[in-house]
Amino acid sequence: MNQDHVEKIKKLLALSKSSNAHEAALALQRAQELMQKHNVTMTYVRLSDVKEAKTRIGKVKNPAIHIKWLARMVADAFGCRLLLVTEYVGFYGWFSSAQFIGIDSAAELSSYAFDVLHRQLERDRKHHLTTLKRCKRATKVRRADAFCRAWVSMAASKVVDLAPKQEQQDAITQWIETNHGESLVEDTNRKHKKARRDDSGSVIAGLQAGDQAQLHAGMTGEDRLRLQ
Repeated sequence: MNQDHVEKIKKLLALSKSSNAHEAALALQRAQELMQKHNVTMTYVRLSDVKEAKTRIGKVKNPAIHIKWLARMVADAFGCRLLLVTEYVGFYGWFSSAQFIGIDSAAELSSYAFDVLHRQLERDRKHHLTTLKRCKRATKVRRADAFCRAWVSMAASKVVDLAPKQEQQDAITQWIETNHGESLVEDTNRKHKKARRDDSGSVIAGLQAGDQAQLHAGMTGEDRLRLQ
């Protein structure tokens, strides 16, 4: 399908909502003529606005809960739906990815934002691990995870979510069902070890580090992540 034809139909459909009844009627008639000529359905027009962008999380079958929280936070910020995809790549093993599905550029922006914040989170986690002295490995991992959950929670408190219109939500849902079926279900309920009282230092450090999360270069369109 020629995308130029679809874009022209979209513009005519937008004009069909004009307050000028005569102009609206002509635009709708012209849109219907083009749709019939090029065999374009209204469903196709609606779904053509939906885009997807996938970014790799890492070589892991089931991402940690704080990574899932981060991906969800970003998806909500741009009015996207999130799918967590796990793939087995032969000799290389399991890989997981975050797939963002949204209207127009929202998916690409979500993918970019997740990459930037994910790198910051991993960098801060590594730094925090260096501060954990004379601890068993299991204790270090638990405290580092507590740090990361606090980091994401603080970053999330600074985000302005974008709630898509109902028709956009419906289009995204239909796109997912058309392209992925109903077999892909997001798992955000992975259990994690609760922070203990002696992990409070890691939680506080995570809140402080998350408060410094930054997202600047590379953003286009409306900036929904008000991170300074």
